[in-house]
Amino acid sequence: MNASRGRCFALALFAVLLAPLATTSTYAAESPLEMLANSMKAREERDARNRQFAVEIDEAAAKKDWATAIAIANRAVESDPGNETWLFSRGHFHMWLGDFDAARADFDKAIELDGYEDDVLRLGRVQVNLYAGRFAEAEEALADALDENYGPTRNYFENRGKRDDDDAIAAYGRGRCWLAAPTLSELKQQKRAFEKEFSLDTGSLIADPEDTVSPEKALAEFDRAIALHPTLAPAYAWRGKIHADKGANELALADFEKAVEFDAGNIDNIRGRAAAREATGDLDGAVADFSKVIELKPDTLGVDDDGRFHRARVYAKQGMWELALADYNKVERSHVASARIVLSRAMVHARKGDTDSALADIRKGVGIAPDMAGIFLSRAIESEPDNAWLHIARGFSQAASGQPGWAMDDFGKAIELDADVARRALGADVARAFFQRGVESAKKKEYDAALTDFTRAIALAPDSAAALAARGTLHAQMKNAQLALDDFNGAVKLSPDDAATRYKRGMIFAMMNEDELAINDFTRVIELEPNNAQAYIRRAALYKRVGFEDRFQADYARAIELDPSLKR
Repeated sequence: MNASRGRCFALALFAVLLAPLATTSTYAAESPLEMLANSMKAREERDARNRQFAVEIDEAAAKKDWATAIAIANRAVESDPGNETWLFSRGHFHMWLGDFDAARADFDKAIELDGYEDDVLRLGRVQVNLYAGRFAEAEEALADALDENYGPTRNYFENRGKRDDDDAIAAYGRGRCWLAAPTLSELKQQKRAFEKEFSLDTGSLIADPEDTVSPEKALAEFDRAIALHPTLAPAYAWRGKIHADKGANELALADFEKAVEFDAGNIDNIRGRAAAREATGDLDGAVADFSKVIELKPDTLGVDDDGRFHRARVYAKQGMWELALADYNKVERSHVASARIVLSRAMVHARKGDTDSALADIRKGVGIAPDMAGIFLSRAIESEPDNAWLHIARGFSQAASGQPGWAMDDFGKAIELDADVARRALGADVARAFFQRGVESAKKKEYDAALTDFTRAIALAPDSAAALAARGTLHAQMKNAQLALDDFNGAVKLSPDDAATRYKRGMIFAMMNEDELAINDFTRVIELEPNNAQAYIRRAALYKRVGFEDRFQADYARAIELDPSLKR
């Protein structure tokens, strides 16, 4: 037995030593032309086999005979192992049969052979991961593909749909494309950039508006995807977002319920359901969902991703002020200084009735970023247009941004909505600003604008005799005697020794034929200003009207003495 083994080893060694000689001899016998011809022949034979494999695979795929298609693809891979196309095709057939691990292995190998992550090959892997329920991995890769290579990505899903009407992932992918498509303004920007770079006039050559973002078309594709694949969680999630954007909150909630059911650990789905619950009035459910988000992701980089920020808002809606403030305080400590956080907390203080803390936070928030504060508050006002505190806060942000006129408009709106709140928050300084603006408007004979500003000044400072007197004067000029009298009465009550106001009220009394009251006012003016010729001449006219001739003569003589120009 040992001798036999020795002879076999010797023969093998002899064969190995002779092999290079035999090979060298063979190649030496071939000319370069013969080598080229043999190579071309081998390539033609391989291409012929591949064409035959393609025909057979297409026939099997047309019948959806995936097992046969896989068998043919196996032979194709064995015949041409460096061809990633066969691996890519076989991956799809494995996917249709539900063998997702085998499909993923084929896609990974195809990408490896290709040398770089080709868009189409990468999307095949996205597709199998979606079918396999590996949603997070698939969604991340799909988002990258749409962001980096929108055109090839859209073509891929459209071509997959043409090959198979029942491909749920192709429908889902098309839906995502309709949401990720460039807007018409973006297309125009691309056109201008192209023309500038290449010095060409492309005329009207931009994409058809039909090729831009279309939530409605996306919705139809998601409907189809869900009908074909009822457990496709991302399709429910994206459809829920569209419903939420349209204000169809009940439909959004139903979709996010399904998304959470089929992808329970997805924070975005839970957050989406929380927002839908909040929108439909299920505040307890919203708190529970945002609490779950905090549990799954306690630390976040952005405010929008922080569950506490959103939970605080819901707590505030429930009137749970301390819980809301605790969440906002935690969010503020966890993130870079943010106007949104501080201003949101200010609104809680305001609703709680803590005016001082509300104003402190408003000033702090505005101080962090006046312009950003204005944007945030404008969006908040869109949701709560009748919230006086929001207008007050935006007014401060406008003032800090150098827009005093807009600030006054917001302060005015706040006064209109809730004068008590505005009075506590704005006080005398803003009242003086309205008063001064009213004076300027009156000088320009812009009486309606002046009247509005005087009224706002009075709302903020009801004890301002000057503002009441100014508005009374305006009413008198506008022939509104009773309104003028009401304001003058208020001004005199606050400042009984103001001769100018007494004089104006006396004029109104005289116009209303309240002669005795008018005489009393002019008498008091004379007491305060003994050299007031106009008061004497007015009282003289009243004495004349009531038949006190001697008093008339005395007052008239004194008026002429003080101001000879009054002589008739």
